[in-house]
Amino acid sequence: MAKTKLTADEQAKMDAVFRKALYCHVAFSDEKSPYILALSFGRHENTLYFHGNLAGKKMRLIEQNPEVGFALEHAVAVKKNEKACKFSISYASIVGSGKAAVVEDPAEKTFGLNVIVGHYGAPPERYTETALRALSVVKIVMDEISYKESGL
Repeated sequence: MAKTKLTADEQAKMDAVFRKALYCHVAFSDEKSPYILALSFGRHENTLYFHGNLAGKKMRLIEQNPEVGFALEHAVAVKKNEKACKFSISYASIVGSGKAAVVEDPAEKTFGLNVIVGHYGAPPERYTETALRALSVVKIVMDEISYKESGL
């Protein structure tokens, strides 16, 4: 994964954004324009997971072009001032890119779902074959990533 060399403190801050972000914006490539969705997600090492319907626009776009972009943010706050031009926003953010792939293997699909629910504090589950067949799990293997913060 290509990224700027981070100090241990910067890496810890980046990991905190991954842990604390409520959703992940994922940008898919459409022929006309980008298609961006805010998705529930989970992260394990160098991979992001999300789930969704078996069919639909995002699944079609992944099939056409698996290269995606993503962005997450945390600790976003508006810093007000009496003068409008002195307003600012504090944040910690991650942006990156990677390759999306639909997970077909039931064991990996279960793992991905548990990574997602675990991100939101739920315990791992065992999913029935019927449940696994009823939804898709997509993984994004991250290949580029950068961290930025302001006003923290």
